[in-house]
Amino acid sequence: MTPGYDWSLWTDWRFRLELEAPLATPLQSDTLFGHLCWQVALDQGPQNLATWLLPFLNGEPPFVLSDGFPAGLLPKPLFPRSRRSLSAGIDTRELKEKKYDSYKKQEKAPFQTIEEFRSTCASPEKPPTVAFSPWVTTHTPHATIDRMTMTTGGEGSAGNLYETTEKHLPHKDVDVYLRSLAGQEAMVEKNLEQIGRCGFGKDKSVGLGRFTVKNVEKTTDLREVETVEGFINLSSFVPAANDPKDGYWRLRVKYGRLGENAGEGNPFKKPLLQIEPGAVFKNTRPYLKPWYGRMVESLSASFPQAVQNCYTLTCRCRWPEKAV
Repeated sequence: MTPGYDWSLWTDWRFRLELEAPLATPLQSDTLFGHLCWQVALDQGPQNLATWLLPFLNGEPPFVLSDGFPAGLLPKPLFPRSRRSLSAGIDTRELKEKKYDSYKKQEKAPFQTIEEFRSTCASPEKPPTVAFSPWVTTHTPHATIDRMTMTTGGEGSAGNLYETTEKHLPHKDVDVYLRSLAGQEAMVEKNLEQIGRCGFGKDKSVGLGRFTVKNVEKTTDLREVETVEGFINLSSFVPAANDPKDGYWRLRVKYGRLGENAGEGNPFKKPLLQIEPGAVFKNTRPYLKPWYGRMVESLSASFPQAVQNCYTLTCRCRWPEKAV
């Protein structure tokens, strides 16, 4: 077996981050990796960054990251369910009267506790117990001043009112999972600490996106089920040509930007179609990889060396009967 596919060579780690400020950019795995790249470039220089990226570009990543999830929660897997399981726990009168509000909210709930997530991995046919999102979205009004009139409005004025959107957690803790070959976790921890001090994502220059690495611990949360039937995606994912294709997923279009003033005045990347965490895929091979996905290149005409890490950390799961 190829060493990169041997699960015994990989260790899972859970990084618990404590948010010290709201986030203006979601904690997604590819954006986290981009920040790691800039940190390597700042510490070791662009040439060493190019060397550091080689195994990722060659299809043998030494580590993979998950998206950031509220502490103690994981994304609800998108397994299909039978008509009978869909109506489980709902009063018959409610079904007849079509009072579906609470049911719809449950169906849209994006998370499960770690214990329930492991239970779903082992028994995907049963109705899931879900957790609602604890993220709180706030909108902050701002004003741009017309320097000619020193006001924000008025006839002929260039001033404007606008608002920014931030997200925060009441309990402030976020979990990011790392699956790595030996020795990689120390480097990731060091760089995450640096990123947290400087801030993550949009508007870090005004204090947003700051966090501390609260603790790091080994975990087996993602390996409870011994199977090669399928996997759940926990990252912002773009499949490689030979990755499994049968499954259930949600897509998003990512409009990325280059960091650290790169791009010669054009910081925008090309739109990128990604699979969100929680997607489930059926495996038809006799082995299951600890990761899937690929690096995406040719994202920016103004900064051609830009790449996007779209590998995913996988969690093994059984495949339900009468599914794809």
